[in-house]
Amino acid sequence: MRSGSWLGRAHQGRGVGTEMRAAVVILALDHLGATAVRSEAFLDNTASLRVSEKLGYLPDGTAARVRRGQRVLEQRLLLSAGTFRRPGWELDVENLDACRHQLGASAGPV
Repeated sequence: MRSGSWLGRAHQGRGVGTEMRAAVVILALDHLGATAVRSEAFLDNTASLRVSEKLGYLPDGTAARVRRGQRVLEQRLLLSAGTFRRPGWELDVENLDACRHQLGASAGPV
């Protein structure tokens, strides 16, 4: 599974991005049966890389991309259940079976 988040600059630095990404990771690992979660960020996107680092993502190589006509490097990241730094809160999930197909997850409890 892939994870990611986007947050406008005016809202960065308050932990919101970390909480958003943690919720997605918990959903993936605990409720959708994912065994790993991938993400990526451009090397100059320190805010996104910091969110990944705080949650326990590990570097998983780089890839060359084109951004606004310029060649840039993107850091690939990988998170497993064993490296995930869980937040101090629980995620309450309701009615997941109704939307599993939209999330690409198999039917029934995991």
